[in-house]
Amino acid sequence: MVVINSPQPSEAQRLGEIYVLSMAENPIIVVQFPTLERRQELRGYFSISIEHAIRKQPDTTLVARNDDERILSFIHWDVIDPQTVDQEAEEPDIQPKVDPTASDDVSVDSEVLSWQSKYVAIAEDARAKSMGQRPYIRKSMPEFGI
Repeated sequence: MVVINSPQPSEAQRLGEIYVLSMAENPIIVVQFPTLERRQELRGYFSISIEHAIRKQPDTTLVARNDDERILSFIHWDVIDPQTVDQEAEEPDIQPKVDPTASDDVSVDSEVLSWQSKYVAIAEDARAKSMGQRPYIRKSMPEFGI
């Protein structure tokens, strides 16, 4: 049986792991993070970001657990306030946790954290070119012709 409920902040590491595993075959991720070490850094970033989101708005993340209470999957969404939709989204102050087993030549700040601003800029440019500045959410269900 699968149970759906809210995660605890202490479970954010598992959610980061699931997030990165779900993107393992994505060519963009493979190119940007070509080594296992780099993907582990990405997982660390997502874990910290997800933990921040759970602490700030715990009702915007749900997990699916098996009988042993192991998290199998999760969903997270942002609540958009129509009054503040045009304001810039708040970015969490993410400070990477130091991994004592990691090599000294790995710079999480310079490589893992900087990719986000580049990606956001490219995605925003593509969105603006295709949709203008209108808020937009659409679920595509090809099996129903939508």
